Amino acid sequence: MTTIEDLLRSLDPAGARQLPSHDSIIGRHIFTEAQRRAVPPTLQLPPQPKGGHRYRPLLAVSAAAAVVLAVIFAVTTRPGPTHSASAAQTVLLDLAERAANMPTSLGPGQYAYSEMTLPDEVGMMPIATPGGTTQFPEYLDATVQTWVASDGSGRRVTTVDPTPQFFTSAGRSAWLAAGSPPAPPPPGNQLQTVQTFGPGAAGQANSALHIYDVSGLTTNVNTLYGLLASSGSNTPAAGHLPAGIASLDAVPSCVTHACVAFARASALLQGPSIGMTSALRSALFKVLAQIPGAQALGTTSVRGSAPGLGISFEVHHAARTETATCSSNGQIDIRPGRAGTGGGVTYQAPSFTTTETVVINPDNLQLEAIAQDTRPVALPVPPNPCPSAAPQIINQVGHTFPTWTVLTASGVVNSETTSPSTHS
Repeated sequence: MTTIEDLLRSLDPAGARQLPSHDSIIGRHIFTEAQRRAVPPTLQLPPQPKGGHRYRPLLAVSAAAAVVLAVIFAVTTRPGPTHSASAAQTVLLDLAERAANMPTSLGPGQYAYSEMTLPDEVGMMPIATPGGTTQFPEYLDATVQTWVASDGSGRRVTTVDPTPQFFTSAGRSAWLAAGSPPAPPPPGNQLQTVQTFGPGAAGQANSALHIYDVSGLTTNVNTLYGLLASSGSNTPAAGHLPAGIASLDAVPSCVTHACVAFARASALLQGPSIGMTSALRSALFKVLAQIPGAQALGTTSVRGSAPGLGISFEVHHAARTETATCSSNGQIDIRPGRAGTGGGVTYQAPSFTTTETVVINPDNLQLEAIAQDTRPVALPVPPNPCPSAAPQIINQVGHTFPTWTVLTASGVVNSETTSPSTHS
């Protein structure tokens, strides 16, 4: 005989799901949402009928527990506006709702401060190995501190660590075996660059990290999605973006509309930026929520970032024919297809997968990290068509070495020379 308890158990919306622990970021996010949606502390049961059969409730559920159950149910079942429901979409729409009510303005004399680490001076380092000299892809760690006021003025300090870092363990092992030779220095041997900019000029202080002027962007989600997804850095239409974010043309290395939109929206959310409003931040989260194929990763940390809510997007690139040419500044330039009248070396490129990952702090909605990785990690180095020395930078269209920006500190400060004492 089926009991009412059996029916309730069979309808349990979370019965087949692994629920987050109470001390996980998602668990704390659910608890915060439950508190935010709190209802009066008691639920009034309907009056019992006078006479006749009396009943007793099978379950006594507090209002707080009901809200928690509702939030857990929403995390996995709430449908989205344009495609099938997903945990990623639901988390992003919840963040968009919160972002709409989160202040973003700066007061007089205040600066938005951000400190990020990212790879800089990416190139190929020749290292002596038992089989001869081998080129290994390497980079230098850069720390970029940015102060931006509401009028677009501010200051930026970029500090480069001269110790070479390698994208593969083979590269690092070869470097250590060779006696840890120094990496090629930055241009002019400058390991620290200081830039100051007046009102409206922050967008010109772009070194390893861009500053985006988003004050002119629309908050209409569909229009914004179309703008960010309309072309990638490898299409003839590149360069159509508004002046304040035109540098985004060079951000994505993936070429599908969804991947380009994911990369650009993430970059604008992380910043640093000028003119960000609550409405625009909310719209950007909604753009991410509209991207089909985005996956929720739960509590995630990448490249040493603080843990947060992880969202990823993956694109598979099939094997294809590419042509390597030598540009006027001695760089290898890779283009899809066979060599045309301009010449070049045609070769067969292997298949690979690009994964874009963002880590979002659920408390202040900051993007702790944006990372782009490829599998396999070490792609074959394309033929070198340059007759002179090996190029320092490889400009590969369709696949790149891993890139990332990790937020190490942020906050609002009252001087363009101070930083927050704690990570916010």
